[in-house]
Amino acid sequence: MPDEPIRSSRWKRRIRNVLLGLVCTPPLLLAAGNLALATPWAKAALARSVKARTGFDAEFGAVSWTPWSGARLGNFQLLQPEPLRALVPEPLLALEEVEVHPYWKPLLKGDLQLATIRLKRPRCAIPIELLASLAPRETGPLASGPSIAALPSATDTPPFSAPSSPADGTVPKPQPPATPADAPPPPAPGEERATTWVEIEEGQLDFFLGATNVIKLSSFGGKIPVAGAPAEGHFSGESILAIGQSLSPGFDLPLGWKGPELRVGPGEIMVSGTRVRLEVALGRLPGLPFGADLMVAEQAVDASAAFAKRQPRAARVTARAQGGGFILVPGTWRAAAGLAVQELTLQSTSGEIRFSQAGFTATLEGGTLLCPEAKLIGDSISLLGNGRIDLGGETNAVLRGVMPPEVAAMWKGKLEKMGVAVPPVFTPLETPDRVYIDLRWVSYPGGQGIEFGPGGPVLPLPLAMAVVIGTT
Repeated sequence: MPDEPIRSSRWKRRIRNVLLGLVCTPPLLLAAGNLALATPWAKAALARSVKARTGFDAEFGAVSWTPWSGARLGNFQLLQPEPLRALVPEPLLALEEVEVHPYWKPLLKGDLQLATIRLKRPRCAIPIELLASLAPRETGPLASGPSIAALPSATDTPPFSAPSSPADGTVPKPQPPATPADAPPPPAPGEERATTWVEIEEGQLDFFLGATNVIKLSSFGGKIPVAGAPAEGHFSGESILAIGQSLSPGFDLPLGWKGPELRVGPGEIMVSGTRVRLEVALGRLPGLPFGADLMVAEQAVDASAAFAKRQPRAARVTARAQGGGFILVPGTWRAAAGLAVQELTLQSTSGEIRFSQAGFTATLEGGTLLCPEAKLIGDSISLLGNGRIDLGGETNAVLRGVMPPEVAAMWKGKLEKMGVAVPPVFTPLETPDRVYIDLRWVSYPGGQGIEFGPGGPVLPLPLAMAVVIGTT
């Protein structure tokens, strides 16, 4: 009998130790796992995995996971390709923080369904040269693969004669999607998966040509449905800049998800005082197919608020752009665009200048952007040009300016003030009181620029624009 209390006490201690172990083990395992994720070895292993999937070097600042907050990445960076880092030192992608939260009820049943993927302050810097390297002449099997539902045709006739595509003479339009052979079967009735959301906070997107920031989308964000049940969301941004000039004060576009398609719009944004209607569709299919339709219905435009120094105004503006392809295969991108402007006025240092008409047509096919015509026709100065940009790296473009000698003298004076020693090369025309100059895009060691006549000075694009726009 005296041994019974002793045995009872031992069993109580054992039960207490077991319970204590059951309570303490999960937190200890969680702490050990997070400590392991924080080691340089684990971060290097994750970086190697990212590079194997994307081809880009990656860096991880912090990695952690908890049952109540999900997975977290801190200070993640996807670096530029080595040859482009001198031109664009910013990372290709930088994320201050990424949080991934699952739906816990399905997870307890062994079914991983993501609830939200939250991206805090993403920064993306995309060099045009990088897109060039991704645009092979041979587009591969995706060129004839599935695409997304065709955008609704506009009720209005396009405001210009759209340039023909070399392939079939029509503006490219996406086709209805085909279901991939390896696609999972649709859920049975009553088993529809919950919606997965991507939440973006204070993002920034920059496109670079050489070292020049040509397009900047600032402070964008939204709540975007990307999987699961049909849902509606939104995407917004505070401003769009082109070469430092404000194009749009902001936008807020509706989104609609109905798998496998995410549709942006239809919606309207203001671009330099112009109402632009747009609709974009993206497919969650191999290659990420997309289609886009942008239209400017005939309207008078006053862009003086966006361009206070030049105060451009036009009596009539019409434009249309359509395109499609696979986002991950730039060589498949096809598009056609055109712009027509009538009765355009600009302010210059010598007063108001009037242009009776302006516009351009352009096509994108097989990795080549072709502009067969760009024009700006006025009484005192006319600009006529064409160009070709091969995303493989070659650029050929020329813009001929025809003007009276006094305008040519103003160009020369502007260049002299910039400290340019070599004068521009103007050539007299048979027409009285008219000279012309050919502005050519040229490449030189260390960069690219605009040549002002054969053997004339070569200026970087921003300075060349200051001469042409600032004095005409």
